[in-house]
Amino acid sequence: MASQATKAETYQISVHDGEAQFTASSTVNLLVAMEQARESVIGVGCRGGGCGKCRIRVLDGDYESKRMSRAWISEEDEAEGIVLACRIFARSDLCIRPEPLPLATGYQPARSVSLSQAELK
Repeated sequence: MASQATKAETYQISVHDGEAQFTASSTVNLLVAMEQARESVIGVGCRGGGCGKCRIRVLDGDYESKRMSRAWISEEDEAEGIVLACRIFARSDLCIRPEPLPLATGYQPARSVSLSQAELK
């Protein structure tokens, strides 16, 4: 991550597999920049960091990040460059890759259930 931008800069955002390329202003989050460029390489959900739909991995470059839900981005994920596109702002050219949610493979986060609720009747 890099320091905050003091004026609007424009950066090139490249998708790792060459699927797309778009520009992003330092004043808008990556998800908005993608939509402004009429691209659709990142999933769109709540736009506020709570749903995890826009989960990506930043492979190269600097960015500033805002608060993200730990339900979708763990501290370990964030340390490895896995972030939510709606919560990051480019501070240099970036190379990204969509990072699908575990829910896409049928995974559901664990929920606590009491034994009485879990018993079959």
